[in-house]
Amino acid sequence: MSPSLKHTLCERAGETIGSLTNLAAQLLAVAAQRQLPVLDDKLYLEVFASPQFHHPLNPAQLPGPSYDPKENHDQEKVDLHLAP
Repeated sequence: MSPSLKHTLCERAGETIGSLTNLAAQLLAVAAQRQLPVLDDKLYLEVFASPQFHHPLNPAQLPGPSYDPKENHDQEKVDLHLAP
């Protein structure tokens, strides 16, 4: 593991040893799969780089519970009066 990658992992994990070990384990797994002799910042960026953000064209493509615009989504109104 390159010294700069060690520094990057420590900064990214903060003071959380669990995060540090998880990040390092993910990098080690990818490096072993690719049979890489050295773990470096280039590998870090390949593994943890954010994908391009893509706006779905319709609500059905959103993650999470399905959305049906025909359903009645009205919720019971709650009256929040404070006592004087």
